[in-house]
Amino acid sequence: MTAKELVDKAKTKLVMGKIFWASLALPLSYREDTTIKSACTNGKEVRYNPAFVESLDIQEAMTLIAHEAGHGGLLHHLRLGDRNPDLFNKAADYVVNLHLRDSEFVLPPHVLIDNRFKGMSVEHVYSILEREQQDNDDGDKQDDNQQQQSGGGDDGNGQPQNGDNGDDSQQDATPWQDDSQSTPQEWGGVEQYDYEAEGQTQSEAEAEARQILVDALDAAQSAGTVPAGMETTIEKLVETTVPWEEVLQRFLTVQANNDYTWSTPNRRFLAMGFYLPALKNLEIGGVVFSIDASGSVTSRIRLVEKIVSELQSASAIFKIPTTVIQCDTEIQDTVDLEPDTVINVIGGGGTDFVPPFVWVNENMPDTKAMVYLTDGMCRSFPKEPDYPTLWCVYDNDDFEPPFGEVLIVE
Repeated sequence: MTAKELVDKAKTKLVMGKIFWASLALPLSYREDTTIKSACTNGKEVRYNPAFVESLDIQEAMTLIAHEAGHGGLLHHLRLGDRNPDLFNKAADYVVNLHLRDSEFVLPPHVLIDNRFKGMSVEHVYSILEREQQDNDDGDKQDDNQQQQSGGGDDGNGQPQNGDNGDDSQQDATPWQDDSQSTPQEWGGVEQYDYEAEGQTQSEAEAEARQILVDALDAAQSAGTVPAGMETTIEKLVETTVPWEEVLQRFLTVQANNDYTWSTPNRRFLAMGFYLPALKNLEIGGVVFSIDASGSVTSRIRLVEKIVSELQSASAIFKIPTTVIQCDTEIQDTVDLEPDTVINVIGGGGTDFVPPFVWVNENMPDTKAMVYLTDGMCRSFPKEPDYPTLWCVYDNDDFEPPFGEVLIVE
């Protein structure tokens, strides 16, 4: 059976037994590509290596097609952004493979799968993997330093020691067929969809992808075969979202100290015969912007810059005195935000939410609001303050603080 015939047969069997996954797979186009190792998708098209596909049986081919369709269905092709592509692919695989397992697909040996990621978004999984990778890199550096100090390393001729013969030939083995691998392996991949090249905006591309996802869920519900846990995942993906910039501006506006005075009547209504109070001022007092300066957040400098820009705009409109605090496990820096202030993110340690609130109590008792940028990977909270708090959270849909509002930013 040729690769194309196997792909077509796999799609047919999906229609007969797994209608949700078939509904995601059928709108995609498929073509052979010998330049890739296994398969990949950009949410519109699936490319596959024919030699790889021909090494599979029909059950494995069904899993491969569903895996690639799952990336598109969960909008992974639109969510890469400026993240590390390799690490994002791993995170996306972890997410899709858990859904495939719950749908009783035949998974290959040593596939990327981990129960601790169950129910998480790809951004959340990515943030965890990124932190673990950073921790591993720091550990490797320490090991290298210790090895250099103890005289370890190569044998003086550039040859590795400790039983490593330097042979990386197994890296090219097909994950489906290589049962000797002891570490999880990637198979298939997801690429960022170039919606601009197709004459679309990101919002239009997302709306189109969400509609396919909703149609797939409707088809599965009609057939009574909705995959376990998928309804909750889809609800999170298809709910209408308001741009975070708009929510931030709204939060600041709500805190405005809209004082009215009768001593100066509102001239707009005076001409109509109504004597109404005029707005005395439009300002909200002190606002504090706290930046979680842990290692995972310091890599999001562009996001910090965007939020600082929004706060600077609000300062100009409402005359808001704004103070920026950077804190990992302790306060690293404080600065008054001016129109031309440039924030150089510092820190890189762990995370503790308590110090900024303590600092505010001691130094800015008249604070009207706190805006806190974080990845939410912390459980050290202070007691609820007297002023409102807006948590600007990225890569973590599960963050549930004991107080304040949560705004997901990307």
